[in-house]
Amino acid sequence: MIPNRLTAVVMVFMLLATSFLPVAANNTSKNAKRTKAQQLVAMLPASDGVITMDIQRFFGEAIPAVLSSNKGLRDELFNKVGELREKTGIDLEGFDFVAVGLKTEQIGEKKYNVLPVIIARGSSQSSAAIAAAKSAADNKYKEESVNGKTMFVFSKKEVMAQAKPDNSAEKEEKKEAVIDTILSGISDEVAITAIDVNTVAFGDSGRVRTLLEGKSKIGSDVVRLLNRKEFGVINFAAKLPAGLKDYLPKDNDELGASVDALEYVFGNMNVGSGAGTMSITGKTAKIQQAAQLLDTLDVLQTLGGSLLGGSKREDQQLYARLIAAAKFSRKDAEISMDLIIPQKDIDMLVAILAK
Repeated sequence: MIPNRLTAVVMVFMLLATSFLPVAANNTSKNAKRTKAQQLVAMLPASDGVITMDIQRFFGEAIPAVLSSNKGLRDELFNKVGELREKTGIDLEGFDFVAVGLKTEQIGEKKYNVLPVIIARGSSQSSAAIAAAKSAADNKYKEESVNGKTMFVFSKKEVMAQAKPDNSAEKEEKKEAVIDTILSGISDEVAITAIDVNTVAFGDSGRVRTLLEGKSKIGSDVVRLLNRKEFGVINFAAKLPAGLKDYLPKDNDELGASVDALEYVFGNMNVGSGAGTMSITGKTAKIQQAAQLLDTLDVLQTLGGSLLGGSKREDQQLYARLIAAAKFSRKDAEISMDLIIPQKDIDMLVAILAK
């Protein structure tokens, strides 16, 4: 459940900005944090994908680092967080970790819903989050009792209606688009519930209900991949749905076949020493498929660099640098991409996202 448009904007920016967070100082700290994040993952119902986030490091390290070149945007974000805390009692900085479980549901040809359920834990009170959700929905909700817990259910239409901007200015229209994006994967209802005094779960009502029933858990295959890489501020792993090639240009059969061979993807994101880092690995069923995918990616990297490298536009020059900086490698049936992004390019990306 996203209480209002303010929270929606903050949460989306959080997802974008945490792609470039600073790396933790020592492995002991990382392992302790991984354990705490795993506690939340263990509560999630069966999911095709899972994401964990370190919220404390987002506020304590990410914003100053990522928005170092955009003080106005940084101050605006912190002001919004403070305004939210003052008006609703929800303290985003009071959460420590978030775990997100995503389940794909095919609803038609080339059409999927991605149904989310999110667990957040920290010093913030669950009761404050629930009270804010009720208020934001103009107290239009119903209650359900599931396995001894109370679940508060809201109409998706009501949530979106209450969250609509006050005017049609360009900035407000962008905020409305953000809300639509966040809620687009949810079916007809959203829900929120308290797991304990400092842990809250929210998202698609069916997914929250399944979580409370406790009859299903995330597969060990996805959890194992989630923990394969060094613990970062963002960690993710997913079992991919079939038919990914349907989203690619029809005239690129070779790429489509290679992408369709991917069964899993996992990785992490961090920043350290004045540069952002991203590591993503894809796993295919057969070694031959991975080798073919690596060959295809090498060709696309060369073509992409050639097409964009000669452009006079700064944004296309940035994309060309990012393409050239990507390092691809293969081990058996796994293809990995590692990317280091210098601070100056992070600044350019933030400027583009802020427009």
